Amino acid sequence: MKTKKILLGIGGFVGFVIVLALVLTHGIADTARSQLNAIRSGDIAKAYGYTSKTFQHETSYDHFKKFVETHEAFKNNDDISFSTMETKDDRGILKGELKSKDGKRIPIAYKLVREKDEWKIEGIKLDLGKKEETSTTPQARGSVNGILVSDAADGNGFVETHKSVLRGKPAKIFATVQVAQATAGTSVVAELTDLSGKGSRTTVENKIDANGNVLKAFSFTSAADYWPSGEYKIKATLSTGDSKEVTVAVKEEDASATTQSQDRIHDVLVNDATDGSGYVETHKSALKEKPEKIYATVQVAQATAGTAVAAELTYLSGKGSLKTAENKITVDGNVAKPFSFTSTAGYWPSGEYKIRATLSTGDSKEVIVSVK
Repeated sequence: MKTKKILLGIGGFVGFVIVLALVLTHGIADTARSQLNAIRSGDIAKAYGYTSKTFQHETSYDHFKKFVETHEAFKNNDDISFSTMETKDDRGILKGELKSKDGKRIPIAYKLVREKDEWKIEGIKLDLGKKEETSTTPQARGSVNGILVSDAADGNGFVETHKSVLRGKPAKIFATVQVAQATAGTSVVAELTDLSGKGSRTTVENKIDANGNVLKAFSFTSAADYWPSGEYKIKATLSTGDSKEVTVAVKEEDASATTQSQDRIHDVLVNDATDGSGYVETHKSALKEKPEKIYATVQVAQATAGTAVAAELTYLSGKGSLKTAENKITVDGNVAKPFSFTSTAGYWPSGEYKIRATLSTGDSKEVIVSVK
């Protein structure tokens, strides 16, 4: 009798293990299918919410959206079948075929990780055939996220705040190129073109020596010892093909220039968290679930003391409800003003939100974020 009981116990344990394995593997499959359902319904923000923290750190919402819209099989998916479903500890692997609405079948692979008892997607790879593959993970790519230009730099040659107007006769024009998802070995070429003269060009090349989000510093010196008044275009190009350009102006100082307001909004950064002083350090296009507050930091270039900054939050997915806050600039120069918005419900529900910043001088800028 004892032996029989032991065997039954072992059989029950084996059955439990099998059931547990099925639950875990179906869990990772459910996550992939849920993401595809969100894409099929056109809710890219919701689809992005099924990705892991690491994925979102390495791949922005805009890059993910571009990936989806670029690949028809993903954008117009109809069904998916899996040939491999594996889990080990907090990691999972899926392999199968993605079927598009036009009947095409494309091999697809997922990497998943468990975060707070939920499976999240950490990587997606499509096999397009003919030795061509595409992935949402930042492999040998990289993109120019921004270019900051100024007539001054910090001790390491980096520009901290962008200026669209450079005053006087600057001896140098500095540029800092922000590269997202960079790969070591990628070349960054910065080219300055004098648009007001004979179109003369100055080119400088710099190589990236580490993976990740990096900054590369450049400086341009004129043969005449200073850059004359006029318009200049700075274009940054990566050896991977991505490029971006900005235009700035050099203007000589005059009596009227010192009295006129040059206030303009450089950027609006939004997040569900801040530093210890209430400022947003990094912009997030997709916020965490049910944030208690939505924070915004408005960057104002060439600000004038006394200028008022109004920030307005609109819930686009609901009844268009508004929240407005105002902050006044107390010093001249490039400044940042923090704002926070608290919902009367205790948290902000899922949906899209527009944050619009407006200066009393008339300049304004807006961004749209989503709460998954």
